[in-house]
Amino acid sequence: MADHSNQIGTEKVLQILGIRASQLPPPGQTLRLQDLCVLAVVPGTNWKREDVRREYAKLASNSQCDSTDRIGSLHFAAARTLPPQKPKARFMNLGPTLRWGQMISHHLSDSHSTSRSGITAQRMNDKLGWVRGFRADLACWNRCDKVMQASLKFINQQGLYRGAAATLKELLDDLASEHSSACELSATMASKLIEFVKESEAELGDGERAWLSTENLESSFGRFKQLEGQHSKGGFTSLVAAMPMLLTDRTAELVRKSLPSVSVAQMKRWLSEELGTTLTSKRVTAYQEFASAPPG
Repeated sequence: MADHSNQIGTEKVLQILGIRASQLPPPGQTLRLQDLCVLAVVPGTNWKREDVRREYAKLASNSQCDSTDRIGSLHFAAARTLPPQKPKARFMNLGPTLRWGQMISHHLSDSHSTSRSGITAQRMNDKLGWVRGFRADLACWNRCDKVMQASLKFINQQGLYRGAAATLKELLDDLASEHSSACELSATMASKLIEFVKESEAELGDGERAWLSTENLESSFGRFKQLEGQHSKGGFTSLVAAMPMLLTDRTAELVRKSLPSVSVAQMKRWLSEELGTTLTSKRVTAYQEFASAPPG
């Protein structure tokens, strides 16, 4: 699985994680970060499809791993989620937004609710009355969100295998039967997700399993930003070299074994070749030049 993490400007880091097929967890158990191995961490500024393919090819020639470019179900579901939100909003935040809308709709209908105590009907209508116009849409979008979440949960726990699409269809059919009325939009979304899983599983042989979600990769980026703290606002730094360690259970024995395996010189050379001049370095240089300049 592969994805980019962006912090500021055009700087991005491509991270590729992998796991041997023989080491996949059993069906019903999702992947843990500790199960995955970091295959590549590649900083860069210009990332096009051919650049990513180049890194895949490099990786395949070095480790004999499968470099097939496969879209994750998380990203596919994101492209099918409605309605459009603010440019920087993410589809994972759709659930809380829908719950807020449904909660407001409920209290608009219940003038005697405890939460409305002290709020006049006029003020309630002036501030939140517009939500009434979205009641039908909220119900429809909520069904779409349930389809999406159920699909992601299934893929995260079961992985991809021959027959996964048929099992997912049964799950989503049961979910649809819980609706009080038909919903064309959520039905279309379910159909497209099932078809996507069906097309993806066709690439596998009998008995083979693969993973179709990049949630673990997103989680590793989250851990990295926690490690950076305030430094994440200044672009990538030499801390990118610590990315692989975020996926391990660090023990005293692991530290003793790992430290001698890479010299300081090797680390500096990798940072110089891969990371280049960072934004922080440029800022430090700018202040140093200013400090050493003649007065006036």
